[in-house]
Formats: sequence, C-alpha cells, structure tokens
Amino acid sequence: MRGGHSRIRDGTGDQSECPSRVAHPRRLQVEDRVDRGGNSLEEQAIRLSPHDPRIGHFYRDIGFVHLLQSRLGEAILWLERARSAIPELPWTHLLLASAYGLRGETERAATELAEARGLQGGDRHSSIARIKAFSGGYGGMTPEIRTLLDATYIAGLRKAGVPEE
Repeated sequence: MRGGHSRIRDGTGDQSECPSRVAHPRRLQVEDRVDRGGNSLEEQAIRLSPHDPRIGHFYRDIGFVHLLQSRLGEAILWLERARSAIPELPWTHLLLASAYGLRGETERAATELAEARGLQGGDRHSSIARIKAFSGGYGGMTPEIRTLLDATYIAGLRKAGVPEE
C-alpha cells in the first residue's frame, strides 16, 4: 500500500485504485484467493473496518475459500459469522449446508439447506444438476475451481440431501 491507496484486481481482471485502505476491496476472484492460499486481503479488510456493512460478505468469502481447501472447522467458523451478519442471503446457508454435510452433521446441513431454499425461492437449488447449470456460480468457474467445488461444495450438498436430478 502506498499513498493511502492499494491496487486491487476485481472479478474482470481490471486493476483500480481502492480509496484510503483495503477495507472496501472489490470482490476478488475465487481463483486468486485459492491460488494465494487464503484470504489475507479479506482478513485485513475486517481488521481495518470491523463495522463495515459488508463485513458479512468478507466472512462468507473467507469461509468459502476454507471450504474449497477442505478446512471444515475454519470454514464453518467463518460461515457461521457470515450467517449472523447476512442471514438473508441463501448462498451463505448453502455453503454452511455443504460444510456441515462434509463434517457428517446431517441435521444441521438439512436445516441450512431448507433455509437457503426458503430464501431463494424457485428451484435453483433443487438438484445438483440445477446448481451446476447456474452460470453465475458453478458454471462460471474455471475447470480447476470446478474440480475443487465437486470435491467439497457439491459433495457436501449431496450429503446434506440434495439429489442429483
């Protein structure tokens, strides 16, 4: 960081100035976070701005990366924080359902899955096939990240009770 600004790469690969600190970075690509081994920018943003109204999104993103790295304890810790901060977002509940499913906590997984479905409405999360077909999520990821998603997120959702079709 120099001159009170930081260079942050957004989801399009563009770089732009982030005013005053790293507390409000644009959403980084999942690939970047996994490649660098963690969430240092998100964690720094939380330290710099612990009352940021978007802190729940930071928590969720950190939990998601831990889930992809099969660090279930850490994933659940961060995702539960996210759920407390942004309970209205179904994605957080789906990630928790997956993490609980992978850990063998099927009742908790089923509860989170039901909450996500209730918040989302429609049938986007009614099957693994529908989840994979969603272009804004699984379908929009690189093959490498889809491999990680299959081994963690998708496997956990299966254990939470999401059928194939």
